[in-house]
Amino acid sequence: MKIDSHHHFWKYSPTEYSWMNEEMGILKEDHLPADLKQEIEQAGIDAVVSVQASQTLAETDALLGYATEHDFIHGVVGWFPLADENVFDILSDYA
Repeated sequence: MKIDSHHHFWKYSPTEYSWMNEEMGILKEDHLPADLKQEIEQAGIDAVVSVQASQTLAETDALLGYATEHDFIHGVVGWFPLADENVFDILSDYA
């Protein structure tokens, strides 16, 4: 099995992805699972691991949702507010 071990998905928002500068024009558009499916099939990739590109729980939730909807997404590296005093409560919601 061939796995792309680091892949990002996002619905582009200049506010949320402010780290994207003018030289990254091709990134300033939506990149979603349906966009990747054909590419990985042509490359002989069987699965991907999606990694957060924004430090928000909303993005972690979106990535987990994509993984539920698309069988080629085999893992998610999400973001959690580890410095938050309620981090254990937050993490327990995902256990």
